[in-house]
Amino acid sequence: MNVPRGLSRSESIGRGLGRCWRLAVSSEFQQMLVAKGLPCRVVSWGLGSIKLILAGALLYLAFWVGVLVTLILAFGWIAQKVDVPRAGDPELRDGHSGVGLYGPDDWRIDLGDPDES
Repeated sequence: MNVPRGLSRSESIGRGLGRCWRLAVSSEFQQMLVAKGLPCRVVSWGLGSIKLILAGALLYLAFWVGVLVTLILAFGWIAQKVDVPRAGDPELRDGHSGVGLYGPDDWRIDLGDPDES
């Protein structure tokens, strides 16, 4: 049986932010601010602007995560389509026997034209 551990720092921060959010959207908090002397419009506009700012920040974060994922997928697709020559592939070049296909050992693979030399 495992002994339950305490919360990690990130879990406690997340729970604290969740409590703050629940407090901000609760009607009791709004009524408390109005009871302390703030006008009802200021309270509703203030809490509404907080919600809009948080929604904008989340959309901004989601946008950049989407851009990052798109770039990773694009680079992966491009890397898959690139044809990288291997060391053992013959290549067309000008060698000691003229222009032709040469292997990795510098010998001409194709016979070529005997009148060429």
